[in-house]
Amino acid sequence: MAVPIATFLEIADRLAKQRSLIGDAADAANEEGAGGDKFWSRVLSTDDYDFIHRLAVASKGVDDALNRYYAIGDDQQSEFLHTPAYRWYVSLITAIGDWCSTDLEQTVDDYLDENESQVSEYFDDLYFATKRIHLDALNVFCEQDFSLGDVEIDGGVEFTDGGRLGIGSGKAGGTTGTTRNYAPARFKAIVGAVFGSVDLDLRCTLKLPSGSTEDKDVTIPADSVEGAEILIGDATDVYIDLDDVIQQPGGDEGTDGDLVSFKHVKLRTVAL
Repeated sequence: MAVPIATFLEIADRLAKQRSLIGDAADAANEEGAGGDKFWSRVLSTDDYDFIHRLAVASKGVDDALNRYYAIGDDQQSEFLHTPAYRWYVSLITAIGDWCSTDLEQTVDDYLDENESQVSEYFDDLYFATKRIHLDALNVFCEQDFSLGDVEIDGGVEFTDGGRLGIGSGKAGGTTGTTRNYAPARFKAIVGAVFGSVDLDLRCTLKLPSGSTEDKDVTIPADSVEGAEILIGDATDVYIDLDDVIQQPGGDEGTDGDLVSFKHVKLRTVAL
């Protein structure tokens, strides 16, 4: 009996979400306390040589090591692969890979391609830590929240380029605009300030995974409230970058001071 892709994605999402939650909890538990103190600074503040001498190594060790990397490992540093939780994550990722290669006679990428599905970049982090290679970018959706570009109306449209979502090929990964590489996604415009009483008609030049571009028009309604979101195109219109934004020819020009930010729409929210 074939394993439904929906079940596979639920497992992948749980892995991604669980690891993220454990990491966040470890970070929260190791935050600085009152006055910006952790263990070592409080031990040191006593000025008691014997007390400091006895607790120095342990207090500094906890401050330095008890964090998300201690709890769940670090994708880039093999010395953390031996942490208890991380060992089990690696074991499960290995089992998934073995299932694909042995039972399905294909790779995880092949399986995702065949089912036209994507996993979270958090799952890809674990996959990379286990296999030392990322999944294909087109099979991994981006979890990061960043601006693709911004528009300010100041006597006309002033466009400031932002980060990119991907390059349309290659392996997933990266955290900055120049290294980020994930699957294409739908884009949206987000109102950055309360709008004036005039619509703002914009024309966006958007890059497809193939590298070619196409234009899509979007209208920001007059009197839009800050944070309002306007989707660009249809559900099937997905892109990897925003190349430019201009005034829509013959369209309404908005009001000086109007601000708009452009971001991608995350494919789904991973859950336990």
